Amino acid sequence: MKKFSASLSFIMLLNASCVSAPIRMRRVQEPVQLDAIRSSDMVITPLMDLRNLKNAPLDGSTPPTFSDQQRYFYASSLRDAIFSKRQDVRPHSSGPAFDWVARIENLRELALKANQKSPLSNQDAALIKSGLNGFRFVVFFTFLEDQVSYSVQKEPKKNSQGLVNDHTYQVSRKLGLNIAIWDSEKNETIFTSSVSPISSSKRSVAIKSGNRPARGTPVRDDYTAAEDPDKLDRSPTMNLDQELKAHKERFPDVPAREPLLLANLPKLFDGPVYDRTNPQSEPVTSNNVKSVADNDQPKENTRTELTLKSTIMGILPLPTIFIGVATLKNRFLRLGGGIEFTPKGTLIDHDFTIYEVWNGCLCLSADIEWELGQKNRIQTGSYFGAGVFSYSESDIMPRVDGTKPENQGDGYLYRATRVRYLRGDRNGAQFGIGVYQHFYYTLNRPELVANHPAKWGIELTLAVASGGS
Repeated sequence: MKKFSASLSFIMLLNASCVSAPIRMRRVQEPVQLDAIRSSDMVITPLMDLRNLKNAPLDGSTPPTFSDQQRYFYASSLRDAIFSKRQDVRPHSSGPAFDWVARIENLRELALKANQKSPLSNQDAALIKSGLNGFRFVVFFTFLEDQVSYSVQKEPKKNSQGLVNDHTYQVSRKLGLNIAIWDSEKNETIFTSSVSPISSSKRSVAIKSGNRPARGTPVRDDYTAAEDPDKLDRSPTMNLDQELKAHKERFPDVPAREPLLLANLPKLFDGPVYDRTNPQSEPVTSNNVKSVADNDQPKENTRTELTLKSTIMGILPLPTIFIGVATLKNRFLRLGGGIEFTPKGTLIDHDFTIYEVWNGCLCLSADIEWELGQKNRIQTGSYFGAGVFSYSESDIMPRVDGTKPENQGDGYLYRATRVRYLRGDRNGAQFGIGVYQHFYYTLNRPELVANHPAKWGIELTLAVASGGS
């Protein structure tokens, strides 16, 4: 037994020596409280802009703040970034707890305290906890800096014999992001992390120096292609303010804020590293009902919907009802299906005969769903299905011989592309409006071919969604 313990100690020491220095230091400095976030529920606040915009430069170098839709979008993006780092925690950027935290009036001041690792007042802590409903942690997500800077430089172009200068114009953008994880049970910040990414773009412009080539000397191509200098270009030094006024078009575009922000969100969660070789007890929360394995991934969001659709067939409307269910996969792909039917037949006219028509179809649906903040989303996708038109002569004009007309039918394959706007909570009631373009294939009956449904239609949707994170 002693030999086994000694061997085990040697193996553990050998493994520890193989860990790189930066990661070893990170784990030594990591607060013990971070172990508590394993398999616990965390509510992410909308992105809060903590910049001081009162003294913003007049040249517009400080970009504007975020809209509510952007703030909610970035909260969802941070949730995805946390999942990419740790699958053993459950961050949330929607739902009742998220809505409660997002509506707190002094949330900005609370975020400042959390960033400084200062405990919240008992009143503020109690207010937050009253709406968490079992969630233990709050991730205060803050935006600290967004600065755009310009620089210029001039130097002789190589091998140009002093005839051409390279004027280099550079634009840089620096962002500042921070998260602070606050423990509602202990009223303390257990972890903070900041990133300050910088993105730059340069543009070089060849400008003639003002010197002329010696008489009889062949002119090089780079001299011919270079721009003629103006008075400012002839100056031996470059003044940034003057360049911005006179040569603003020479500067490259400002690097976009959103790609830089999204690319660096995963780095905010580099700190909480869970050592999977050292199992630890799971903290008790009201949401820890299932095992950790059941909660590694977000739950699927399922939506049941009732949609009223309408198009034109012949000269009259053809109303249909769609009843279906769809599930959200990977937070953006919604797959489902249902049944579509006409609640009341429509009338068509062919060869001086009026027919009453009904429609029924089994459909599958596939959509890409774009979240625009907490309560708004756009769906773009398609229906696919197979159905049948059933029709018979209308009894508006009964037959002379008194016989009853026979029902006839014609099957078809169906395809429709659509765009739909939905309003409502991610988990809860939703209302939508949309337009679709549809196609019926393999219709052969002359009565139906002559009264083919119109190419475009509109739809109104009532839906109830549940599940998901």
